[in-house]
Amino acid sequence: MISFNLLRYALSAGIAIALLASCVGSQPLIGAPGAMPLSIATRLQAPNTGIKYRVLFDFGSNVFGLYGAGPAAPLIDVNGTLYGTTEYGGSYYFRSLPGAGTVFSISTSGLNERVLLNFEDYEGGPVAGLVAVNGTLYGTTVGGGKFNAGMVFSVGTNGKNARVLHSFGKGPDGVDPRASLTALHGILYGTTYQGGAYGMGTVFSVRISDGRERVLHSFSGPPDCAYPLSNLIDVHGLLYGTAPGACGNGGGGIFSVSTTGVEKVVFSFGPSTKGGAYPQAGVIAKTGWFYGTAGGGSADYGTVFKIRETGTDEQVLHSFSNNGSDGIDPTAGVIDVGGVLYGTTSAGGIGASGTIFRVTTDGKNERVLHGFSYGENDGLYPEAGLIDVDGTLYGTTAAGGISLPSCPRSASQSCDYGTVFALAP
Repeated sequence: MISFNLLRYALSAGIAIALLASCVGSQPLIGAPGAMPLSIATRLQAPNTGIKYRVLFDFGSNVFGLYGAGPAAPLIDVNGTLYGTTEYGGSYYFRSLPGAGTVFSISTSGLNERVLLNFEDYEGGPVAGLVAVNGTLYGTTVGGGKFNAGMVFSVGTNGKNARVLHSFGKGPDGVDPRASLTALHGILYGTTYQGGAYGMGTVFSVRISDGRERVLHSFSGPPDCAYPLSNLIDVHGLLYGTAPGACGNGGGGIFSVSTTGVEKVVFSFGPSTKGGAYPQAGVIAKTGWFYGTAGGGSADYGTVFKIRETGTDEQVLHSFSNNGSDGIDPTAGVIDVGGVLYGTTSAGGIGASGTIFRVTTDGKNERVLHGFSYGENDGLYPEAGLIDVDGTLYGTTAAGGISLPSCPRSASQSCDYGTVFALAP
């Protein structure tokens, strides 16, 4: 994900940030199953008695990053097994830097981590999560494909039958997909951060049966939105997402688009950032309200907000503060569990390395459940959101975890490749 300060600078200058360069060429995707059982390390987060945090898997348990490295996307649950992606690492990590990532599975107990798919450098890396349809996983990469501009891929939950459904970048097509896909009636819907008719991103659809792609909307900047980073959600037949750029007042906003391509700006942040600005994550819908995260806020370290589905009555539920315990910079969205919102911040907290938090839907009670910290081996910088499986929250950290010496593929010489974690609130 992108820091809010960098994002604000880039958007105000009208610049599209290219965070990951990829090499030319396209080859078939290669699956490589593997397994790595680990014992579960349980860590209690004081002083919140009763809140149990545990690291399920350390990607640094292999010094070459063969099990993946840098998980920056949310997990999904398919019949009790967790599936996710890593931006780096995999079997090609041993031969080249930085490696181009993996698709992996892991049990909710933390045992039997298995790499289902390895990406080569020229295939780009997955920074988004997955969606499952009838036993097949679908995702995107930011690079690779025939035009070196990203692709939509699929692979079975058993690691077989990997294929490219669509390569981005031809003509007015989108470029650089960075969000998870949404599946509706045999069609995948998503966003690209760049490309399209105006170079400011797109909303697209890809038919699962034959890979036929269609650009539903090309973002054009004010009064339209620009540079979407979020996934889409379906509410009453309309797709809703967020974009950090433009959307009328310049602070980003929420948009809707029909499956036939009719787009509308639902809400615009700004011109003041006190009410939030530059949203990177998608929203969730609950009883006529959208809930999400953004930058800005009273201390300018990010917000949790809610707004009616009609685009009215926006309220800041919590403004994050860099006070040594609260989190800052929420790059992921929130989930609703029993009427309480749960999420992560990518920085801040007691260890200045991110937090897991909860906040009530009226904003009256916000609490940090876990603060990530150097030296604790519990992970660092959670950039992805959480999922709930039977009352336990699962997520990833993009760095940190077990610290083994002499990791040959790590700039810090330690195996801080990230973690999968669980938390029982």
